[in-house]
Amino acid sequence: MTVTMDFLQAQRRAQYASRLLLAVFALYALGAGLAYHVVMRGIVERLSAHLGAFEVWGPLAAWLVPAAFVSFMVARGVRTYRHLADPDETLSEAGARPVALRPQARDERRVRNVVEEVAVAASMPVPSVWIMDGQGGLNAMAAGAGERQAVMFTDAAVQEFSRDELQAVAAHEIAHLASGDTRINTLTAAFVAGAGAGMAPFLWVGGKVLGLLVLLLSSVGGDSRQGDTQGLLSVLILGIGAPILPMFLITAAMSGSPVLNSVWILLTGLVPLAGIGFAGHAVGTLLTVALSRRREHHADALALQLTRHAEALSSAIRRVARQPMKGHVITPERARLDHFFFARPTTDPPALSLTEAHPDLGERARLVAGHAPDLPLASRRATRQRRPQPPRPGAGVGALRSSLAVLPAPLLDACHDAARAPLAILAVLAAEGETPEADARHAITAAAFDPDAVYALKSGLRAGADLLPAIEVAMPALRDLDGAARERLATAVRALIAADQKTTLAEHAILQMLRWGFAPPPEASGVGKALGAEISRASDVLFACIASVGSPLASAQAEAVAAGQAALRATLSLPAPEAVPAAPFAHLDSALDVLRRASRVQRHAVLDAAHAVVAADGRTLREETALLRAGALAMGVACVVHPEPLAPENERSEQAPEAVRETETPLAAA
Repeated sequence: MTVTMDFLQAQRRAQYASRLLLAVFALYALGAGLAYHVVMRGIVERLSAHLGAFEVWGPLAAWLVPAAFVSFMVARGVRTYRHLADPDETLSEAGARPVALRPQARDERRVRNVVEEVAVAASMPVPSVWIMDGQGGLNAMAAGAGERQAVMFTDAAVQEFSRDELQAVAAHEIAHLASGDTRINTLTAAFVAGAGAGMAPFLWVGGKVLGLLVLLLSSVGGDSRQGDTQGLLSVLILGIGAPILPMFLITAAMSGSPVLNSVWILLTGLVPLAGIGFAGHAVGTLLTVALSRRREHHADALALQLTRHAEALSSAIRRVARQPMKGHVITPERARLDHFFFARPTTDPPALSLTEAHPDLGERARLVAGHAPDLPLASRRATRQRRPQPPRPGAGVGALRSSLAVLPAPLLDACHDAARAPLAILAVLAAEGETPEADARHAITAAAFDPDAVYALKSGLRAGADLLPAIEVAMPALRDLDGAARERLATAVRALIAADQKTTLAEHAILQMLRWGFAPPPEASGVGKALGAEISRASDVLFACIASVGSPLASAQAEAVAAGQAALRATLSLPAPEAVPAAPFAHLDSALDVLRRASRVQRHAVLDAAHAVVAADGRTLREETALLRAGALAMGVACVVHPEPLAPENERSEQAPEAVRETETPLAAA
């Protein structure tokens, strides 16, 4: 039985969860503010009976204190979100280190190759790769809720997972990135931090007072015994203070002294304020747990769509469960990042199963290994929709690995080097275009590049091979170029394409990939800025371009466009389709500009319908895949469809893909 997954459904669920979190947090902040006001008003009224001065400024304090508390909660939540949205800051503080674009260590080279394969298979920007050293547990996580994204593995995971298992775990984490789960994780962490901030002032003041008393009293014992003295005095203070405080409150309540009564009113009134903060923290934790468990199952399902290798993912999960340290991670950020990890980052049993953010490993392995139809994302509705193609052995990352394997090592080496990545782009462009070599060399020289270096890279490219994955692999290095270097590359690309006074489809796709690869990602907001009529017209242009590539027959093109329009309108409420432009490629740039302004769910719906256009004739051409990749990159969504892999050369037909990419010679230096 085959599991059918749907990135569009995952995005819808993610958007719903994001809105739910924001709505719950807003309601909690409003409710907490009102509750604080009620409590403070009660305190002021009782204090006014003992201290007449409260009648003057007490009512003002009843509003200012709640406003300060709510502002503090919101500020802390926003600060936490901004911190966790930056993967570099988050992973650095967690104790991880980045992996270079051209790693020399074999394990690092292997994990970077695997992440590249999975990211390119999903037509996503390749995330940065991080490793957390000194860990005994097998774990991984995805981070980044904005333009920058990252995938992190523990060193034990990199060393102990097989290549297929590592690829499956990488697919799971990249599925989190593709479906918006990292944004949900960041929002839930911000919710817990913000909602629990109501307890922070009381805990902070109590901690400071206790710390000051311990510090003063421990100075008597001298420096040599300070640590032992502090621990002993902490126990003594807590042991003596615990029974004394209730006795003091009872005495103050029964006393006729206005001062003692006022102290009693303040202390007993502040307890409900701390309780409100505790309640918010508890609600945030429960929301985190509920969403995290479900999103882990979703990511498992989406990873199967990317890899088509259920046994590898099931084996990785079982390996974590069997390992003595399981997913244990040593980091000061473990509590806050708990729900970001692939597996539970500690071996300590949870205090309550209700607060466990990760599903049981045995249950996950069983669902994945059995291709279980009850995986949360494998809904019956998804199976009724037209999918791009049924799963087959040649699809997914396996086909992509074959595509990358036919790329020569010197070209891949150049793709990982910011100084030589432009040469790799020009080599691919020269191989895909039809410009005579003399004209191409002249255009390259005019842009101040070395044509000999470009054609040296081009010489190893196979005729008819799918070279566009090289563009996606090179994008991380190209993004490191400064403005002048980017402009020089753009000049060379335009000159090389214009040299023969025509633009092939491959050249057009490369132009689109470079344009959108350098552009910032579309807004992650769930509110689209494009109107329904604009989305309808723009999507029709994209469908017409794909259909014209798939078949030269007008009737077949019309059928394919109609399939896409029907699939799109089955998902979105759009006006009736209009006439498709006669020359759709002339309108493609403006159409993608419109689609970038659509909401994330709308963009996924358009790409999902584009899959139906490709599937209309029952085959997937390389040119169709090129357009889908360019469109996916422009819209900032995952695109899981690839042409049939090019048959390997005879001398490499028996060679395993792992042996092709991970040899003792570094891939980036071969």
